[in-house]
Amino acid sequence: MAQDDLYKDQIFNWLESVIKCELPTNSEVIVEQPGCPLKKPSLSVNELDPRIAEGPNLGDDDSDFAEQFQQFVTELAVHCNWHEHTETCWKHLQNNKPRDDHHCRMRMNGTTRAFIDIDPETQSILLWRLHPRINNFNDVVLFLLHYNMDIKYIESGQAAKALVDYVTDYIIKSFFPVHVGFDALRYAIKQNSVKFTEDSNSSPKEKSRSLFTKCVNAIIACQELSHQQVMSYLVGGGDCYKSHTFQILRWGQFNRYIQSQQRDSEDLPSHSVDQDIDATIAESSDSDGKNDEHPVLLPSTNDSLELHEEVLLSLDGDRFSVHSNLQDYQWRSPEPTFGKLSLWEYTEYAHKILLAAENARLARLSERTG
Repeated sequence: MAQDDLYKDQIFNWLESVIKCELPTNSEVIVEQPGCPLKKPSLSVNELDPRIAEGPNLGDDDSDFAEQFQQFVTELAVHCNWHEHTETCWKHLQNNKPRDDHHCRMRMNGTTRAFIDIDPETQSILLWRLHPRINNFNDVVLFLLHYNMDIKYIESGQAAKALVDYVTDYIIKSFFPVHVGFDALRYAIKQNSVKFTEDSNSSPKEKSRSLFTKCVNAIIACQELSHQQVMSYLVGGGDCYKSHTFQILRWGQFNRYIQSQQRDSEDLPSHSVDQDIDATIAESSDSDGKNDEHPVLLPSTNDSLELHEEVLLSLDGDRFSVHSNLQDYQWRSPEPTFGKLSLWEYTEYAHKILLAAENARLARLSERTG
């Protein structure tokens, strides 16, 4: 390409037609302030997520299809390929390194480029980039998949070999060196010792369980395996790639609660722990008439009933919510639809949604049917 400008222009035009590094509506470079990355636009309450929306279709009159196609791809690119930094961006970063744009392992550092060019030092092609936060995509593939994607130009045999090796190693999870495994075990043992340094009440069984969990987590982290992959192998499922999602079950909450109930049952044979809790709720309700509809669970006078309750605090803009998986299951509806569900079934089938979003959905449904 250095000697043939015509060939270079043809390659550049082809790359620009296949790989998009900007929104279809962008014609100029978008510049963001240093240290202030552009915030991803959020959907309004009444706006349908484009990932589950039906895109435009070609019909007898397709004069407006091109415009509708560009608009729909723009919405998909914003919600699927707009990069926002997460812990994954810095998972291999040392603790003393700043977690900023320049250390993002996805190389999404806000850099823009007004035109495509060739790097004079490496002779590699530098694609134009009009938007600082949109990851590379192909408009046709994004339109068909309705999901985030990535596309790279492999310009040399050496780069192609490196990519194939990386993908192969990532998928087949080849065995890692022995010294890496021992280092993972060493780290797990150290962290477990720190956890129980000032804890003289934990039993050897609890310490062993904690050590085993940390060792397993350390090893699968080295292999970049998910818990779902590990469980699939343990139950004989093998490799099985699907688009299914997994619900999070915080087993530690339930395990601690069950153990405390068992200990209390052994200590208090004359009456059950449930009776203690019910009595505590009743006393709270009787003492304050405002609590008739929403009883408050107060700490019991029995010290053995004290639990280290875990709650999740969810922040979304100016709104926040607190919820507990344990309490969700304990106080589920007594109706057979929910009451007969086991913990595993409840975790799989029950979902919580925002009341405002549900009201908006019902309103849209009413408009369509009415």
